[in-house]
Amino acid sequence: MASEEVEHHCGIFVGHTLQDTYNGIKALQHRGQDTAGIGVRREDGKIDVVRWAGLVRDFSLESLNAILPKGDLFIGHVRYSTMRGKDKHSIFEGAHPRVLGGEIIDHSATSYPHIIVRGARMAIVHNGNIPDIEIEEGKIDTDMMLEYYSKQGVHKTMNKFKGAYSIAILDEKINGATLLRDRFGIRPLWIGRKNRGIISSSEDVAIWEIGGTPLREVGNGESIHIPIHGEAYEFKKIFNEKKKFCFFEGNYMHSASSSIKGRTVSDIRREIGKQLSKEYFPEVDIISFIPHSPEFMARAYSEERNIEFKSLLYKVKKKRVFLGSNQDGRETDAKTNFFVVDNVDVNGKRILLLDDSLVRGVNSKEVSKKLREKGASWIGLALGTPIVGPIVDGVQRGCLFGVDMPPQDDFAIKVHGSVERIKEAIGFDDLYFISYEGLLKSHGSNSDELCTYCIGGENPLD
Repeated sequence: MASEEVEHHCGIFVGHTLQDTYNGIKALQHRGQDTAGIGVRREDGKIDVVRWAGLVRDFSLESLNAILPKGDLFIGHVRYSTMRGKDKHSIFEGAHPRVLGGEIIDHSATSYPHIIVRGARMAIVHNGNIPDIEIEEGKIDTDMMLEYYSKQGVHKTMNKFKGAYSIAILDEKINGATLLRDRFGIRPLWIGRKNRGIISSSEDVAIWEIGGTPLREVGNGESIHIPIHGEAYEFKKIFNEKKKFCFFEGNYMHSASSSIKGRTVSDIRREIGKQLSKEYFPEVDIISFIPHSPEFMARAYSEERNIEFKSLLYKVKKKRVFLGSNQDGRETDAKTNFFVVDNVDVNGKRILLLDDSLVRGVNSKEVSKKLREKGASWIGLALGTPIVGPIVDGVQRGCLFGVDMPPQDDFAIKVHGSVERIKEAIGFDDLYFISYEGLLKSHGSNSDELCTYCIGGENPLD
């Protein structure tokens, strides 16, 4: 499948000022750390874009102010790539916003890779992945979608592309921005308000961060027109399918301060910890976690079982190992970024660690080794996600919809073949995965309300 070469999990933002958009994508940095970009709708309707490699802060707001003209609407994007084995230049080629038309000023081969586009007709930012489409050489799925949209418009585009996408489009012919969320709502998207203008974000945390007020989640199968001025936005329900929101958003990708279906993500993670405490309860001295997402799970487990909680591990950098662009990079990040807190005595202690998931086993292998070196006598690992990447009915599972774990990935269960062998390979004394039913209960959802394809559930697009 051509589309599997470049998949991504990203964050998008729509604002009315450059500063708000810059700060908005900075608040979404946890969703992507390879590339960033901002586009502006100029006063003449044309669109200028800057895309750069690295973090949002790697390109200063002052520099963007110097490059980009004044405008009335901005779109922003952060991205991580799953282009395994490709160099940094190749990863940068997939940066957003993507455009139609315009003049390209290419600085991608410099020490500070960036590209400027002047006078584009359209620009798009996309969170998700479109499986099973033919992609022309040198392009990505988002390019194909934008080209189709430019010829066919909203209705036909949403009819042709089932998922997964949450996108924002700037078009020189439209006085505003267009938001589209796929019919199953697999990827998140919010609208909010700031200073009597409508804004949008992948997560509500970024809306709060810039001083705005979240209004609601964009509905699945919905299109929204954000006007240049004013609070009166237009929306249309184009599809009314059953929602299939990605459970992994709550388990891992979202900020703990964000909300999903009226619940904070921290609350969802606490419920996962409580559920794990009911399903798995070995005799241990200390409950801890592998930083950072599972902290709320671990604290809730500790409270439910009345076992001491301690933060045993820390990371120097906030970089998420899961978002590394290749396996070697992820292993290096794990080895160099995880440390045991020096003033906590674990010698002779039985320790239970909690983690959100075990995909490849990179983090867990490294932390078990370091805790052994400090004298831990027994180390268990409880996971808030069932086994990722099983073979079900002869079909290798994984994510087709924009999270960095496609079916061809080196899943721990694929490499080692059984839970027992995974346990031995990553150096733990015991290993427990939350039950499928327990996961659904923690999310407050039925099996038909979440996308669980990567762990054995139905394909939402079928």
